[in-house]
Amino acid sequence: MSWVFFIILATALYAIANIIDSHVINKKINNALFVLSVGYLSYFIIALVILIIFPLENISSKVMGLVLLSIIFNFLCVWLYYKTLSIEEVSRVIPIFFVYPVFSTFLAVIFLGESLDFIKCLAIALAVLGALLISIKRNAKKLKFSKAIGLILISSFLYSSLLVVDKYILSEISYWNLFSIKFTIYPVLVFILAFLVFKKKILVFLEKEKVKKGIPLVLMTFGIGALATIMIYIALTKTSVINLVVIDVTQPLFVFIFSLFVTLFLPKMLKERFDPRTLILKLIATILIISAGILIAIN
Repeated sequence: MSWVFFIILATALYAIANIIDSHVINKKINNALFVLSVGYLSYFIIALVILIIFPLENISSKVMGLVLLSIIFNFLCVWLYYKTLSIEEVSRVIPIFFVYPVFSTFLAVIFLGESLDFIKCLAIALAVLGALLISIKRNAKKLKFSKAIGLILISSFLYSSLLVVDKYILSEISYWNLFSIKFTIYPVLVFILAFLVFKKKILVFLEKEKVKKGIPLVLMTFGIGALATIMIYIALTKTSVINLVVIDVTQPLFVFIFSLFVTLFLPKMLKERFDPRTLILKLIATILIISAGILIAIN
């Protein structure tokens, strides 16, 4: 069960990155493409170090094609994620994203031939119900879903597709090789895209005081994300996509706890609404999500 440790560690790291992301995108750099172009510098540096330590194996043209597909899915998924952070609270964006076990399950069964039994179906249902429940907003008149739900569901599907593609790639090459190939190519493509979009405006953008203060935070959060990504790759080599995604939905729990902590002790960084009704709703949702994880862990 060592894969459970790697997934939980990854989700905790991603949750920390989510909190910092929300602060950066709302108060420092409200431009998703610029954040990506700066942030992936961390991935690029880590990938180069890994490439030096673990040289590339023989990589087939088929695997390289799948790596490029993974890069496309990755970029669109992350870009949409940052767009939604500029619209909605982080503690609501992340739970909506975590309906992705439904997408991942169908894709894994169809393309990877993974098995699906009653316990796994029940776990997935609990996980998705919890994620949806924690994303619902309440006002005086009616219940309503987050306005970011459309964008984040697309991002969720892209992430599911990404996991399935990466799982197949990892049956052909090591996780070190996948990370080093993907994140030496990916950042370069993002840099080129950012240059084409911003051109001379990037110098003006960099002169803004908030942007200057936000860049170190972006590099830090992406560095944390890179470590979490490696943990996910290691877990994917040890278990199925279906098992991974059900345990992975513990991330909203970490986001909820970290958001509450930061709101109480660092309100200038992040201040979210935690009235008694919201706390009860999120507690119920968290119990459902944890129950799903337990079912998979003991199955």
